[in-house]
Amino acid sequence: MRRLVDLVAILAVGCVIAAWFVTRDTQTPDDQIASTKLEIDRLRAAVLLRSQSDRHSLNTQGWPIAIDPAWFGDDLPLNPLVDADRPWLEVAARDQSGWEHPRPLFTIDRASAMFWYNPALGIVRARVPMQTTDGETLRLYNTINNASLSSINPATFGDLDAIDLTSIDIENDPAND
Repeated sequence: MRRLVDLVAILAVGCVIAAWFVTRDTQTPDDQIASTKLEIDRLRAAVLLRSQSDRHSLNTQGWPIAIDPAWFGDDLPLNPLVDADRPWLEVAARDQSGWEHPRPLFTIDRASAMFWYNPALGIVRARVPMQTTDGETLRLYNTINNASLSSINPATFGDLDAIDLTSIDIENDPAND
């Protein structure tokens, strides 16, 4: 009788573990959206924290030059809306310093990063998977990133593309090293 009780207990624990494995990667769309928002918040908090510290390489605007995965230890923020087998983060190039949103807003292929960071403005965004329509893609992007874009067309973003680079001290920017 004792072995039967032990066997039932082991089977029960095994079922609980199996159920956890099956459901851990099957979040509902609302759960994925909520998780992605939390991950963006973690990234933004890390950027803000480093911007307030004298121990990190900051650009002339006072933002970290890049986001270091080591800041998160073994708990790297991930975007559950997109596949994990893609680059983690894209850092905006110098000529994109006025951009508030990535181009494109959505993942196109496996080369599209989960997240986008503009060190000139200290902005972190999450890309979203393309949806059935442009409107659905835009709604998802706006929801995830607390944005209010009216189109997926970059010409409508209102970014500061014409930023006056003469006001930025490029020679002393550690990103040039």
